[in-house]
Amino acid sequence: MDYYLVFLLILPFVWAFIRVVSSNLSNQTLPPGPHPFPIIGNILELGKLPHQAFAKLSKTYGPLMTLKLGSITTIVISSPNMAKEVLQKNDQAFSSRTVPNMAHVFDHHKVSIGWIPANSQWRNLRKACATQIFAPQRLDATEALRLAKVQELLDHVNQSCKSGAPIDIGQVVFTTVLNSISNTLFSIDLAQYDSNLSQEFRHLVCGLAKEAGRPNIADYFPALRMIDPQGVRRRTRNYYSKLLGIFEGIINQRLQLRASSKGSKASNDTLDLLLNLIEEDNSEISLLDIKHLLLDLFHAGIATTNLPPRALAKLSKTYGPLMTLKLGSITTIVISSPNLAKEALQKNDQAFSSRRIPDKAHVFDRHKFSMRWLPTNSKWKNRRKVCATQRFAAQRLDATQGLRHREEQELLDHVNRSCKSGAPIDIGRVVLFTRIYHNSS
Repeated sequence: MDYYLVFLLILPFVWAFIRVVSSNLSNQTLPPGPHPFPIIGNILELGKLPHQAFAKLSKTYGPLMTLKLGSITTIVISSPNMAKEVLQKNDQAFSSRTVPNMAHVFDHHKVSIGWIPANSQWRNLRKACATQIFAPQRLDATEALRLAKVQELLDHVNQSCKSGAPIDIGQVVFTTVLNSISNTLFSIDLAQYDSNLSQEFRHLVCGLAKEAGRPNIADYFPALRMIDPQGVRRRTRNYYSKLLGIFEGIINQRLQLRASSKGSKASNDTLDLLLNLIEEDNSEISLLDIKHLLLDLFHAGIATTNLPPRALAKLSKTYGPLMTLKLGSITTIVISSPNLAKEALQKNDQAFSSRRIPDKAHVFDRHKFSMRWLPTNSKWKNRRKVCATQRFAAQRLDATQGLRHREEQELLDHVNRSCKSGAPIDIGRVVLFTRIYHNSS
């Protein structure tokens, strides 16, 4: 009994000794790097701008350095020559990516072309993409479809302009992109301009993008993966289940159509081409592979990033409707409540009327004469009176309404002609010229 007790007491020290020795031996073969803290490693040294922290650390430890991110040993390359050595000359040895915890949902990491190693399964999926989806002749064949979707967008904008209905540009553009991709993949529209379905898809895809970009503590401490302390895996499962459910329904309908006496293989869309691959003799691509490949294509085609207003809205949930941000050396007060905005802009408009003048506004002393930058003095009031009575008076705006509609119609006609002829369009340029014509009238 005494020997058993002594063994239990010694065992932790033996285990700690082995860990220290093995760690020292492994560190001898690793590139140099900052000494890690216990448990957390070098995470705190990354700060809010990791790329800048890496650049700063590389000046001390060289272009190839070792960091300990939690319990994960990470090699950081910050030299173009070293990156070329790794990504070109030794690409096979370094091709496998670290799989984040969120990608384990539904075993996506085992079938996704984005996460599986460069084995035969990956080569088969890559070959399918290269020959069936992204081949030049395939892209040329779907050009008319993409032009048709752009034309539908223009028609919708045109109708809304004629009826005076407001347009959510971000929403209608997202619907156009969504339907362009869904028609290429499935030959169907997944949303309409006057429905809420595109907003639901946008929520799903943006949610996935947000979870993919969210720092997850379980990625740095694999022991926490089963716990999922931040809920990243749980939310990702919800997004994946909805998207995979939609794809599964579409695939089942197509399979039933192909199996029926009326079915044919003439759709010639991406789904039909992939199903044809499955039906080939000795095919190494399964239906599961196709579902997850469609998920990758769909996500990559539509994924967007968060805009600053969304980031401010998110911060306001933590710090309240009146918060302080430090933008460089400039202290900035952000108001995100309608009531507080009304208090500042209506009841105390004189106190908050002066704007911070950017450096470029000082060119030719423009800030001393521009109505935009002047304080509310007599000079500003005179300019405001001229605008209110001569430029923006109701009768003046009514008199030029027909002119504005004509300029907008010319813009739509120009875009329409360019789409039909296949000529590229610089949207920003043509919209800018239309606005210039409006302002000069």
